[in-house]
Formats: sequence, C-alpha cells, structure tokens
Amino acid sequence: AWGGAAVTVKLGSGTLAIAIEDPEHVGRGVAAVTVDGRPVDDGVIAAPAAGATRHVRVRLGRRHASAASI
Repeated sequence: AWGGAAVTVKLGSGTLAIAIEDPEHVGRGVAAVTVDGRPVDDGVIAAPAAGATRHVRVRLGRRHASAASI
C-alpha cells in the first residue's frame, strides 16, 4: 500500500502544490483538507494568484464532520 503522493499543477499563472497523505493506508475517503495550513470545509479551493503557490494537503481516511467533500 502506498503512503501518499505529491503533484504540482500549474493553474493559469499560479501553482497548486498538492500532497496526498494516507498514513493509515486506507486508500479512500477524505479525512481532512487544508490549503496553506488552513482547514477547507466547503470543498472549494480558490485558484492561486499570479505567480503564487497554494499548498494543498489531503489526508485520506475516515471523514470527519469538518472534512471537505472532494
């Protein structure tokens, strides 16, 4: 089983640096999402500003009430 993955996506003239973590090796579900260290509760990740990078962290696992739907 894999423990995670990372991908960098160019979006317009900005960048999304996405890290997917699966510390419990469940392989499904979204336990938590953060963007630039802040929790995302509504599943919406705004595009980065021109020249900026937004850091997205997705932790797989059992969903909690505050986890985003993706």
